[in-house]
Amino acid sequence: REGSPLVDAVRRTPKALRWAIERCNLPKDHGKAIAEQIIKGEGKCMSDGSTKDGLGTSAALPVGIDEEDIYWVQNRTPGNNADIHSYRSELAGILANVIIVKCIADTHQIQDGAMTIACDNESALWACFGDDDPSAGDPSHDIIKVIRHAMKNSTIKWTHKHVRGHQDRGQEV
Repeated sequence: REGSPLVDAVRRTPKALRWAIERCNLPKDHGKAIAEQIIKGEGKCMSDGSTKDGLGTSAALPVGIDEEDIYWVQNRTPGNNADIHSYRSELAGILANVIIVKCIADTHQIQDGAMTIACDNESALWACFGDDDPSAGDPSHDIIKVIRHAMKNSTIKWTHKHVRGHQDRGQEV
């Protein structure tokens, strides 16, 4: 897939955001199947983040697409030890999806469509999709502002869905 339009779009990601897509596998079809779902208003993706031993990580991928036509992204959550927590890692996964979906939208010149992002952290979803603007004192405001800016300037309508995670076992979601 070297030299494909999608690879080129990913390479144009600003340097300051490349950490979010540091380990990335792109779809064999260059995002065509995902683009078709987005255009139909049926795009779906999910992300998950976690922390262990002071290291935060996250992963992101689309849902409802044949395995050979998906992307997957893994990253390490940026920040110092005090910054690293599961909430920030969840945001890093959301950002990874937003970046790759933007690259797919740019590659396939999507002018209208929809993508639903699923995540098991309600607070991260509220931060990204809520009405209140985050202040500089809010935890992880840096990542939240980037996500909100990217979604606001997207040709795609972004929605969200809270899904059950391991911490929700035995609870209704």
